[in-house]
Amino acid sequence: TEKGHVAISVRWLKDQDRLELEVSDTGQGISDEAQKRIFQPFEQEQHGASRSFQGVGLGLALCSEIATLHSGQICVRSELGIGTTFTASFFCDGKLGLAEAVKASPADLAAVKARPADPVAMPL
Repeated sequence: TEKGHVAISVRWLKDQDRLELEVSDTGQGISDEAQKRIFQPFEQEQHGASRSFQGVGLGLALCSEIATLHSGQICVRSELGIGTTFTASFFCDGKLGLAEAVKASPADLAAVKARPADPVAMPL
């Protein structure tokens, strides 16, 4: 978004054996009607000529398919004029050691600087 923020959080729900990844923004939101179809290929919210970012409408369909293939799910909560939150949830019993190994303190997280991905380093 040009104004506002995007927040990403990950949490392990040990009692449910689930790992949740949540992405929230303070964008323009997604209408109730569009929320019913945005996980279908080539569908997206339409905001007319005011849209500053374009796409073909495959990203959320692919995310949904990947989540399903990994026995997970993805859902959306949105309010027009407020923003949108996508939550992906996957089975994770912690046996791989990942959940126990990742214990970052607030100071550790504050030291991490977000930066755009380096297109040269990205695998094609």
